[in-house]
Formats: sequence, structure tokens, C-alpha cells
Amino acid sequence: MYKVVCIGNNPSLVNSLKLIKDIRIEGAIVEKGKAQFLLAHLEDDIKPICVSNAEELDAVIEKIGDIDFAVMYDFGIRVGEKSVKKLSIYNFHPGDLRTNRGSSPVNWSILNADGLTKMTLYRISTDFDLGEVMVERNCKVYSMDVPSTLRMRLEGEIPSMMLELLWKLKHAVEGVTVASGVYRKRISEQDYTINVGDSIDVINAKIRSQYDYNGAVFFDGKNKMYVKNIDQIKDSI
Repeated sequence: MYKVVCIGNNPSLVNSLKLIKDIRIEGAIVEKGKAQFLLAHLEDDIKPICVSNAEELDAVIEKIGDIDFAVMYDFGIRVGEKSVKKLSIYNFHPGDLRTNRGSSPVNWSILNADGLTKMTLYRISTDFDLGEVMVERNCKVYSMDVPSTLRMRLEGEIPSMMLELLWKLKHAVEGVTVASGVYRKRISEQDYTINVGDSIDVINAKIRSQYDYNGAVFFDGKNKMYVKNIDQIKDSI
């Protein structure tokens, strides 16, 4: 039985780990203000520990006792060097570390019309979104995908990827170290603003990348509007 700590705000990770009989969730670390998302999914004897910055996270990990490793997903605080050296932390990244590092990989996969992306499980290092890749799963990016549909398929790979990780840990199978890759900044409004001259494909990609939120941005003269359907601006482009 592996004793595991979850790090992250997304119930999908907890729900996936609960399906695996060889794992016992011993604790959960979440960002301050986001614990409510997890409360209904944790066992009654597990109370989430809230942290608001890297220093608080390091302090919590420093006090962790008999734990085999931690699994992280959907967590916005960077793990410090001290914590990386103390505890093996395996992170799920919904993108390819070689081409799509950073905090908005699902949105970038849609914006860039990648066609194919990956769910990556890797042991983190002191370099952001780089480390020892243990398991990868390819995931097609469809022309009608929005962030929620693509993320749902990526998250669907978590249980089988965890089983493969456990097998590799049991048999001392090493992963492949990825030491460099393209880092993509956090999505900004400029990235999904529709410009005169954008192709129909580019406009659709910008709209779909923001469909779960307010929509893409378009300036009609002096007015700013949010667009979720290209028909809203068909007379202006």
C-alpha cells in the first residue's frame, strides 16, 4: 500500500486515486480559498491543508511524515527546492513538456491548433515543468474542442497512468528526463483578441480557447465585446 499526499485543487485527482486499491490518500494540500472544491470528495478523516504561497507549502511538506510520495495536479503554487529534495512529487501536466510547458497548456493546445497533445506525469525538478517523465498519453485535439472537453479527456487518462507509475516504481523503472522545452506564458487577453486579417481558423481557435469563460475579445470601433460564436461578428470581419 502506497501512502500518498494529494497536492492540488481539482477533485478529478482525488477521485482517480480513490479508484486504485494500492493507494491510501493520507492528506491533501490545496491553495487557500479553493478547499471547498475538494471537501465533498475527501474521506471524512482527511482535512485539506490550505497554503497561500511557496513558503507555506515548503513548511507543510517539511512536516510530512511517513509518506511514499505526493501526486500533484491543478496547483498554482510553485514547489520550492527544499520540498523537491525532501519528497518525490509526481505532477500531472495537461500538455507536452517538450512543446507546451506553462500554466495554460490546454488553452494553448487549442489556440495553436496542435492536433495532438499529451497528458504527462513526471517527477518534478527544481526547473518549472521539467523533470523525469514517467508516463505519457497522447490525446487528439479536435477541431470543435473547447478547454473543458479537452481537459475532460486528458483527465480520463489519470487512473491508468497512475497504475503504470505504480508498476514502474515497484520494478524500479526509471523515466526519461526532459531538461528543456518550449515555455508558454499564461494566456492573456491579447492572445485571444480577434484582429482584422485573422483567418477564419484563427478566429475560431481564439473563440474556442475561451469558450468556457467570457469568450474571445473583439473591438468593434470603440466598443469591446466578447465573442462565443463567429456569427456575432460576421459583418465586421
